[in-house]
Amino acid sequence: HYYADADKTQIEIKRLIKEGEWDNKEFIKTQEKLLEQLQIKRNPNGNVVISEKLSVLEKLEKSHCEILEKLDKLGTLEKSHCEKSEKSDRLEILEKSHCEILEKLDKLEKLI
Repeated sequence: HYYADADKTQIEIKRLIKEGEWDNKEFIKTQEKLLEQLQIKRNPNGNVVISEKLSVLEKLEKSHCEILEKLDKLGTLEKSHCEKSEKSDRLEILEKSHCEILEKLDKLEKLI
């Protein structure tokens, strides 16, 4: 004998509706009767709207990830630039110090 557990059937149908697998053109009358028997209310247009919103959200997420990647690259470049700038500043100080030492050596040579 075959029997159906209405609660399990109701849960499975709600899952199919949620995942968009319930909408097909076959057995429309049977589906409507089954939904009525199991007291499941559904809006077939709602699934389309949800699907469209999901698509928009996925595009936004992809765009957001791309922007974050670009910001990370920018941060890395900025850090690299700052490090190079600091090295350049140190080189200038060393060069100035080197010039001062050379000038002092010149003065010493003149005194000798």
